[in-house]
Amino acid sequence: MTDRGNGWETTTREARPSRSPPLFQLFTQLLADPQNGIVSIVAGPVHATATVVDSRVVALSHPDASPEAVIALLQRTGLVSDSDVGRAGRRARKRQMTLEDAVVGLGVVSGGTLANAREMLCREVLIDLLLDADAEVTAHWSLLRGTRENCALPLPFLLREAQRRFADMPAVRAAVPSYEQVFGKVSAVMGTAGSERWEDLKMNLSERQVYFFLDGRRTVSEVALATCQPEFHVARAIRALIEAGLVRRVAAGGAASATARVSQSAVRRVLALTGAVVLLLTLVGGGTLLNVERASPSPNAPPPSDPFRTVVSTAASMRLGGAVRLYELVLGVRPGSFEDLLRERMVLREDARAAAMFPIGNGFLLKDAGAAAPPARRTEDDGQEQR
Repeated sequence: MTDRGNGWETTTREARPSRSPPLFQLFTQLLADPQNGIVSIVAGPVHATATVVDSRVVALSHPDASPEAVIALLQRTGLVSDSDVGRAGRRARKRQMTLEDAVVGLGVVSGGTLANAREMLCREVLIDLLLDADAEVTAHWSLLRGTRENCALPLPFLLREAQRRFADMPAVRAAVPSYEQVFGKVSAVMGTAGSERWEDLKMNLSERQVYFFLDGRRTVSEVALATCQPEFHVARAIRALIEAGLVRRVAAGGAASATARVSQSAVRRVLALTGAVVLLLTLVGGGTLLNVERASPSPNAPPPSDPFRTVVSTAASMRLGGAVRLYELVLGVRPGSFEDLLRERMVLREDARAAAMFPIGNGFLLKDAGAAAPPARRTEDDGQEQR
């Protein structure tokens, strides 16, 4: 160790055991002799810093755990849209705040959801660094003022998880050599999915969640997004399910990925909807044209009317027909005039023109075909109801 100003700085590469990764060795030492400070890690081209306080990593600076990486994870899981990110970016620049704070401030996601996503990324980054035997680690035992805490990961937990992952890694990699592999339920492949009893399946909660999303189309990465679990955790669960005889690998090219399948399905739905609209407009237009030709066979006849205008022009007559039937159903008698329907507020005042030609009994609904309906009297009850 060498004294550097107000703190102690030590490089663990020289003192660590030959088989122990440097960050793992340093964190183990901190359990025996707790220190508060900043640990600098250089892993290839990436430089990271971890702030340790009271045997906990409370802040991590790394590209894969940055605010942009957290937002990208929320986007991949569908919790945040591109438009949300655009609005949050403008808010962050205007108010001089982080992108994470802007997303929470807009109410797109809760602070708890964002904190969980950030802590998961920090945990995965730290475990990878704990297992990196080529990383260069330097510790400076003093804290910087104003350090922004973005996680709270106890050192014992991190060391235990790193040990477990190191032990599981060979078997998991043998079962799941790539996160782009696709796996499916054996019961679905064998055609016995209907007889499956979930309560009889011997698996833990994480494995049960993974098993639910294994449909023979999703890749391991896609299942990780669907379950909000790290990819290695999903791969470890798949390995356990393979050993239990519940899951097996799907041959390459045997099925499209879930993302591709959803995209193809969306395209098919859009095309089908477009075709249906075109067919409907063709039929409506053809039917209208046919009716016009039958009614006006003369070559000097006016061109066929727009089908949409036809719908608008017949709306009043259709409304009158429905109002007459409703009046008879409710009051038990036939309406004597258009005013009866207007008084019960079953029609609009603009329907008076159509009422002049609407047949009812031996006459028309509007007695005087040339006169518009008189204005309705405003009563005290009407005024109270409008208010």
